[in-house]
Amino acid sequence: MVTGTATALPTGTVTFLFTDIEGSTRLVQRLGPDYRDVLATHAAVIRERVASGGGIEVSTEGDSFFCVFTSAVDAVRTAAAIQTALADVPWPETGAVRVRIGVHTGEGEIGGDNYSGIDVHRAARISAAGHGGQVLVSAETHMLAVVGGFDFIDLGTHELKDLEAPQRIYQVAVSGLAAEFPPLRTASARSHNLPAMATPLIGRADDAQMIAALLARQRLITITGPGGLGKTRLALHVGGEVLERFTAGVYAVDLAPLDDPDLVTAAIAAVLDVADATTGGLAAWIGGRELLLILDNFEHVAAAAPVVADLLAAASGLRVLATSQRPLRIAGEHLVPLRPLRFDASSDDELAPAMQLFADRAGAADPSFQLTDYETDVRSLVVALEGVPLAIELAAAWASFLTPAQILERVRGRDDVLTSRRSDVDDRHRSLRSAMASGLDLLDTAQRTGLRRLSVFSGGMSLDAAEAVVGDGVDALSAMADLVDRSLIHRSLSDLSGSRFRMLEAIRVFASEELAAAGEVDRVTARHTGFFFAMAAEAARELEGERLPLWLAKLSEDWENLRAVLSRLHASSDARRGLAMIGSIWRFMQGRGRINEALLWLDRFFALPGAGERTPERARGLMAQAALRYWTGDAGLAIGDYEEAVAIARENAETTLAADALYGLATSRILSRKFDDVAAPLEEAKRLYTAAGDSIGLAHIAGAQAFAAFRKEGPSPARDSLERSVQLYREVGHRVYAAQIILALVGVALHEGRLRDAVGLGLEATELADEVGDEFLQVWSLEWMAAALVELGDIETALRLVGGAESARERIGGGWTPLSVNLDDARTRAARVVGEAAVAAGVARGRGLPLASAVELARTAASGLDGSPTPS
Repeated sequence: MVTGTATALPTGTVTFLFTDIEGSTRLVQRLGPDYRDVLATHAAVIRERVASGGGIEVSTEGDSFFCVFTSAVDAVRTAAAIQTALADVPWPETGAVRVRIGVHTGEGEIGGDNYSGIDVHRAARISAAGHGGQVLVSAETHMLAVVGGFDFIDLGTHELKDLEAPQRIYQVAVSGLAAEFPPLRTASARSHNLPAMATPLIGRADDAQMIAALLARQRLITITGPGGLGKTRLALHVGGEVLERFTAGVYAVDLAPLDDPDLVTAAIAAVLDVADATTGGLAAWIGGRELLLILDNFEHVAAAAPVVADLLAAASGLRVLATSQRPLRIAGEHLVPLRPLRFDASSDDELAPAMQLFADRAGAADPSFQLTDYETDVRSLVVALEGVPLAIELAAAWASFLTPAQILERVRGRDDVLTSRRSDVDDRHRSLRSAMASGLDLLDTAQRTGLRRLSVFSGGMSLDAAEAVVGDGVDALSAMADLVDRSLIHRSLSDLSGSRFRMLEAIRVFASEELAAAGEVDRVTARHTGFFFAMAAEAARELEGERLPLWLAKLSEDWENLRAVLSRLHASSDARRGLAMIGSIWRFMQGRGRINEALLWLDRFFALPGAGERTPERARGLMAQAALRYWTGDAGLAIGDYEEAVAIARENAETTLAADALYGLATSRILSRKFDDVAAPLEEAKRLYTAAGDSIGLAHIAGAQAFAAFRKEGPSPARDSLERSVQLYREVGHRVYAAQIILALVGVALHEGRLRDAVGLGLEATELADEVGDEFLQVWSLEWMAAALVELGDIETALRLVGGAESARERIGGGWTPLSVNLDDARTRAARVVGEAAVAAGVARGRGLPLASAVELARTAASGLDGSPTPS
């Protein structure tokens, strides 16, 4: 092998390897002239392994070698091979050669005929910190070489001579050779019992940094969270990160095996090797020593919290980092609730942490695994696992047998793929189920009862809902506070309901099985159904008033619960309540883009036995179906539904129901141009609304009469009645219907050539729709604005708005355009100017616009006009 020269040395990112013989001066004295033969044998071994490993010998000095590799994996493999080969050499009895090796990856900068720069010095200092027989690598090398299948031991962070920043150092555990060595020869060597980490910490860098910073000013930090989130792994990582701060070291004490709080001091004393295992004895031994104790799994001995308080009070140098499923609740405690890993990327250039974790662990199970081959399936999988690290690791372990899609299928089917087959995993982490069980076993009766009853919720719950469902025998407020403390339920803030609560799906599934085992399913689900059925009934009134925006948001927040109730009612063939429920919330489903789903539910409930009974519930279902058909352009079908609903309401003496059905019947006939059949239902509805003092109903009548004039007599004659109708709707606080009539006024302005007025009115309707969060109305408004913008010459913007509106209409299941009232829409108007091909291209450019972006584009287009009205 030829020693490297300046022209042959690789540059860029390279890996440096330094070796030297430990105690070479003593060897010379012991061996005398024989040392030359020993040195030559040592050099031959190193050169042979470096050459076969793909390295280049840069230089030698005395008994030290400086080599370079283009691959970190090759460098580490070569270092291990050198140690193995040297161990097999039959050295003289009084002169065994023990070599220390340091490896570091950095920038290969050439200076003269050799390398220069800080990374060369860093590699040399790492080598000098070691002991004979030991291979040390930097964090940079570890990160690149971890894929090589080596066993690394994390030795923590150390201060090396002449280097400003502390360095993270790992030891390579070479098979068949000693793995234990004295502390490193560094200024910051600290004692500890932290285990070597077999895998890198992923997705917790921010948490680790935050906790490490907190330890500088807090003496007790508790990482809380349910089983499976990685509390232990994070705490041990942080312990290694802050090791150099604690002159007396960092020691981890696993409390999981204990079931007696009185044994905690003994466990701590055993780890610290302190003879006096009392609280006083430990406090006296620690005293002012700067020591960090990691008290892991404290939930198993929660009653021992006063021991920690006493130790902190008596030993000024002590700091405690605890992991627990619940707080210790002692003075000075700082809580760090651990959340699942993010399963959404913050930018297009990075993977979500949950996906990174799966990819890393799947790669360990199957070295051929490439995330790019399965990215969509992996994203779906980690979403299904809700970012729970243990669940992700257990799932990834099957990557050598199953594809991510197959793993996802089994996860959704609740097959027990979330079980480890490794022999070195403790029982608590052998499966996600056992991790859940270990936490639930620590709950008292009330907490466990509350948790299993709360499992009936889907997508979260308000406090009111939780109290109603938990019901008898349990103080729901107290139980939920305890469950939040134990991180079995997560609390978030809602503008609508104040505190809102949610449990991870893995916990919910486990708790629901406990609910079934306790024989409480029927009773608890009945309470859940009752609560949300009552919410829907209340919504029917609120969705017709000024509080409509609030109730659209409120129903959105609990939509998963409402959907669960609908599924339950359908499964039990409860047609009456199912139809009544859709009849109560159809307005929400229309406004929030769920028209298709609403019609699907109606089909299902109308197909059930008993759905044909002429009850008020059937009438409400028919009216919901008619309204949704009306708003999707099937007014002819809506007429039949409304006619039957009117008849049923009269048969059951339901006057309010009859009035609403008559109003719907009249508007459907107007849209179908059956003008001769409109006056009678409107007059009867007006009489019923007047008798009931229903101001919103009377506003509806005025709106219907204005709409009839628009359809029958034309836009201009209807102008005054439309404006009066808008005023009435504003007075009763109904912004949605006010916006609908304003859109008719856009048609009037278009018809009369008042183009800027048309844009302004269209924007007014768009803003009202945006205010209340009504997607259906937003789509409708954008179509009208687009028609006005075409006439003003801004065809490109108009067609983009049409594209955004059309894609949104397809998603939500319907929406009106100007064509619905016999006025040309933007497509038709633009085609007359630029042709069909240009229209199709312009619309296609807009189809990728999210609805919110389309609304913003409409605002921008309107603001670009000079604002002066066109003459009437």
